[in-house]
Parts: sequence; C-alpha cells; structure tokens
Amino acid sequence: MCCLLIGPPECPLACRPPRTVLSRNNIDLRARTTTVVDDDETVRGQLAGVLPKSHQFEFRVADQRGTIRGRVDRELTAHQHGLFNKEFVNANSRARLKVNRVLRNQAVVREKYTLVGIEPDAG
Repeated sequence: MCCLLIGPPECPLACRPPRTVLSRNNIDLRARTTTVVDDDETVRGQLAGVLPKSHQFEFRVADQRGTIRGRVDRELTAHQHGLFNKEFVNANSRARLKVNRVLRNQAVVREKYTLVGIEPDAG
C-alpha cells in the first residue's frame, strides 16, 4: 500500500520510487568530462541590491545575461553593504566578481557569482 494512503510513518520502503543508480563507468565519465573554472570578471550594469544578513546580491548586467544573483564576499563588512545599497542601487556601475563555472563537455552547466567589489561606471 502506498504511503499516500496509509501515511508516512507506516510507509514501507517498497512504495518509494527507485533511485537512479550511477554505474562506476558513468561516474568516471562524468568526472572526466566535467571541469571547474574560477575567474575574476568585471561586469557593467546596475546594482539591484545587497541583502546584508544573507550576504546575497542582485546585479542587472548591461549585456544579454540580464540579472545575476549570488553571494557577497565575506570579507566585505556590513558597513560596505550599506554603502553599496546607498550609492550604487540603480546607478551605472562596474561590479567585480569571482565567477565559478562548472563545464561539462565544454558547455557551461552552472555559474556561481561572488561580489567582491563595486565602483561607479563613468563610461
């Protein structure tokens, strides 16, 4: 009987969906075709905001990427977060980012951004 009918505490393990099991060859292939690349990058756009308690940010990039989200570097102080929000929200600026890219078969699978600094964009 399914756990939806008798409730989770009485659910036998047999009614749960089977997990996907990767063979040793599949794991080896994934490891050989996956690469992690760390880059420093400067992007132009406008800061949407920084959330000081959660160390999160949003930045509207001027190119085709649109809005990017990520973490704020732990080295930046709460005071700096406040200054970023006060001086750079909706203003043209350049964000300095650390970008962590996961590539599988040379195609980007995932990107993670860390904001390390921001400055006004005069041009």
